[in-house]
Amino acid sequence: MTTPGSLQRNPSAAAEREYDLIVVGGGIYGVMLAFEASARGVSVLLLERDDFGSATSFNSLKTIHGGLRHLQRLNLRQHRLFVNERRWFLQQFPDLVQPLPVLMPLYNAGLRRPGVMRMALTIDHLLSVDRNRGLPAHRSIPRGTIISASEVKRLYPDVETRGLGAGALWFDACMPDSHRLIIEVLRATCRADSVVLNYVSASDLMTAGGRVVGVYAVDHVDGTELGFKAPLVVNAAGPWSRDVGRAFDRDHPELFRFSVAWNVLLDREALSDHALAVAPSHAGGQVYFLHPWKGRLLIGTGHASRDALSQEPDPSEAELRTFLDDINDSVPGIALTTDDILHVFSGFLPVKRERTTELTSDSSIVDHGKAGGPTGLFSVAGNRFTASRNTAHRLVSRLFPGLADHGAAGIPRDETIGKRTAETGYAYEWWPEQLDASTREMLKRTIAEEAVMHLDDLILRRTSIGDNPARALALAAELSTLFEWDQPRRRQELQRINTHFSWMSTDCYSE
Repeated sequence: MTTPGSLQRNPSAAAEREYDLIVVGGGIYGVMLAFEASARGVSVLLLERDDFGSATSFNSLKTIHGGLRHLQRLNLRQHRLFVNERRWFLQQFPDLVQPLPVLMPLYNAGLRRPGVMRMALTIDHLLSVDRNRGLPAHRSIPRGTIISASEVKRLYPDVETRGLGAGALWFDACMPDSHRLIIEVLRATCRADSVVLNYVSASDLMTAGGRVVGVYAVDHVDGTELGFKAPLVVNAAGPWSRDVGRAFDRDHPELFRFSVAWNVLLDREALSDHALAVAPSHAGGQVYFLHPWKGRLLIGTGHASRDALSQEPDPSEAELRTFLDDINDSVPGIALTTDDILHVFSGFLPVKRERTTELTSDSSIVDHGKAGGPTGLFSVAGNRFTASRNTAHRLVSRLFPGLADHGAAGIPRDETIGKRTAETGYAYEWWPEQLDASTREMLKRTIAEEAVMHLDDLILRRTSIGDNPARALALAAELSTLFEWDQPRRRQELQRINTHFSWMSTDCYSE
């Protein structure tokens, strides 16, 4: 019996249907497009060439922003957008998204002065009086405030006290298991009778008379070539959107000008229960965000320009050293070295101009038909997890203007999300010597229901086992026995895990 909302992977059967819309790309922007369209009764097929949310979306700082940074830049439209989207995520996924207190020490310099921040937080409150509308009490966002230097010291004992005048305290939101949020959005999409397929790449566009009629695709699991029919195709392939655009029509450089961004997970305990917004002492130093993620220290975001898309969006050794130097300057006595790095979460993000690090302020949408290409082909790219749902909402409204917008109410709520979140989310310290029977059964159910094709899909993007690299390597061999694989396939899958955690001194498999 098929569980409602299961990600049933059957590409051949999916090719027998016709769809209203095909979305190419299974990162957060493609996933939200499929969700928003399905909520309005649109029949959607989503194709992802690798696993869902396995690239840029996987490498986020795991936060949902509330727009304060846009208010500081006097961008009131973006501020309101982020306030609304933070509320949307907290309302729709209260089991996966929660308020996150943020503390910024204030030193009477520049914008980090108590008077300036008090004004900003007051304006933020006045412009977001509806921020908690429809939210359960345990997910509400308190008003930001200025606190005393002594209170800053209590919340953040390692703070630099020289010149410390006060602290700014406000609330964003966080999604500790962001990979699960992506999967739950996909499950909701499937409950609306749409189809999502991982490891299927769209290779070319089907056209007739200058109009889109579908896509040709390849199933990377067995090599089968397939054709899928729909009159509308949206290219939401993230950093690869220009490659897809070239294959389907032509290059649109304005869609994605490249930069690389990264967040670093450190083998250090969190410095506070609050996220910390700190900056180095040198002129022009950026503000860094120290996220107390599952009790560890997750710091972001580093950023560097790139000329073009390369194979891997990794920062260089020099860029990482500069990043750590900034954090060491910002946090007294922390003395970080590269030996403290557990994982570097890195990905490509679009910028306004080539060879800069100024991120685009809004999503880019290209109507290829209006630019001389096939009618019915669109491309979209964005740079904020928080803004993905709003971008999807705007584009779906443009593609299907006559359909009623019921929002998330268009898809019945799944009351079992909390249970799955608890089952698949593990504390960082959880490390059993052996998986018990109930855990094995739960993981087998996850494999069957959530299109788990590879071992790293399970470890990294269906559960939180991979949060702790050493644990993931220790359990990988046992986890591989949950699949019906022969010994050569098991070796291949374990090698994928070794490759992902290649900086670790031990492997997960030896014979």
